[in-house]
Amino acid sequence: MNRNTYSKYSDTGRRFFIKKSLLGVGSLFLAQFLSLGCSRTPSSFELFDGVEFFSDDEIYLLSLIAKRIIPLDDGNEHDLRDVLIRLDRFFLDAFPEDQTDFRRLLTVFNNPIFIFLFSASFRSFDRMPEAEKDEYLRGWMVSRWGFRRTAFQALKRLIMSVHYTRDESWERIGYGGPLV
Repeated sequence: MNRNTYSKYSDTGRRFFIKKSLLGVGSLFLAQFLSLGCSRTPSSFELFDGVEFFSDDEIYLLSLIAKRIIPLDDGNEHDLRDVLIRLDRFFLDAFPEDQTDFRRLLTVFNNPIFIFLFSASFRSFDRMPEAEKDEYLRGWMVSRWGFRRTAFQALKRLIMSVHYTRDESWERIGYGGPLV
């Protein structure tokens, strides 16, 4: 590879990285001035004790996302609550910057302004019909914008890692537990 070819590829890589980073930084910056979304936790959602870090609206939004990411046996609400409480505990011990960034990510994910910009829909995630929620999550997963793909991976990996570190999930995947 000659010098001009290398320069061409590295410039493209840098430009791509800067564009990806600017969209993410810009979105998270704007999120600090916006609320999570227009809607609030519905009265039909049964709040539970043990949540200290997340607000009621945030835990409700996370429950909607987690239901689509983790495999639940017959909609087992106990498993879902356990995952959400463990996620809450994880963020209680996280660095303040990580806590703030995750809250901003939830705002970007659910705020109708961002949803309109990303997918031309006028509803927040928590007000979408079930099929539209799946499509919206898929849009984040396969987006051409690196910020959205990275944010989806962060949400998915956090939820999955909390789920699969629970003893109750091991049987489903054929893991007998630690050898110790």
